[in-house]
Amino acid sequence: MVKGKIVLCDSIGDGVAASEAGVVGTIMQDAYYEDVAYNFPLPASHLGLSDGLDISKYVNKARYFPSIAQFCW
Repeated sequence: MVKGKIVLCDSIGDGVAASEAGVVGTIMQDAYYEDVAYNFPLPASHLGLSDGLDISKYVNKARYFPSIAQFCW
């Protein structure tokens, strides 16, 4: 379901489960931890809730968006 895709998550996680599922990257969103550095086992990006919501709306509205899946662990 998510193998080879970029995963949009509703919160910050460690990325291990996403990496094991075969995703190529993750976009994590939340309203906290803006001044903290993290290490992830795959390419990752962190967004605030407002920007994450914009991406979520776009992905849900698009008819065909093969590279992003909304799935969180």
